[in-house]
Amino acid sequence: MNQHEDGRLAIGYRVGTFIVENAMKNSEMTILELSNLKPNEILKLSRLQEK
Repeated sequence: MNQHEDGRLAIGYRVGTFIVENAMKNSEMTILELSNLKPNEILKLSRLQEK
């Protein structure tokens, strides 16, 4: 998660941040409210998951 073979750094953290920020924007929930949800629920709120 910290260093990819091709030199990119913190890919996993960046993806997670992107998902959570989208979920917060789409749901108008706070980070504390999202922390009570299951990962698949957060992914659905991010609207990045195919239906």
